Amino acid sequence: KLVTPPVGAWVFAMLDAKLTRERFAPQAMAAMCARKFRALAVIAMLSALTFAFQLAITAAIGGADQAIALALGQIAAIELSKPQLAAIFASGVIPSMALMFVLARMLLDGLGMRDALVDNARAIRVHWKAVTAAGLACAAAIASVLWVAPLLLVILPFSLCIGYASYRVVYHQQAR
Repeated sequence: KLVTPPVGAWVFAMLDAKLTRERFAPQAMAAMCARKFRALAVIAMLSALTFAFQLAITAAIGGADQAIALALGQIAAIELSKPQLAAIFASGVIPSMALMFVLARMLLDGLGMRDALVDNARAIRVHWKAVTAAGLACAAAIASVLWVAPLLLVILPFSLCIGYASYRVVYHQQAR
C-alpha cells in the first residue's frame, strides 16, 4: 500500500511529461519524484488512510477478525462473500475521490499539503457531478475485479487517465 503511491506518482509525472513536453522522460520524472520525496510521503500517508477506511468498512461488515485478516493479507482467513469484498474494495473510492486532485497539485504544481487539500476541496465542490460520475465508474470497475480479475489491468490506466484529464481540465483548461 505504501509503494503504489510513489510509483503511481512517477507514472502520473511521465504522462504529464508526454502530454506537455511530448516525451515520457522516465529518468527525469523519477528524479523529479525523488526531489519531491516529502510530497510523495504525504500522498502515501493519505493513501494509507484510504486503506484504513476500507479496513473500518471490513470491520463493520465482517468484524474485527476479518479486518485484521485483510490487513495482514491472510487470504485463507477471509470469510467474506464476493459481494461483501466487492463493496469493501469499492469503498476505497470514497476517500480516494475526496483526494482526487491532491497528487497533481502537490507533484506537478508544487503546492504544500494544506494548500493542496484546501484547493482540492474547492475543486471537488465546484465539479462534484463529474467527480461523482468518475467515482461511480471507478467503484464499479473495482468491484467487478472479483469476478473478472483481468479488469485490474484496465482499472489502473483508466483511473490514471481520469485523474490526469480531470486535473488538466480543472486547472489548465486543456486536456490533450
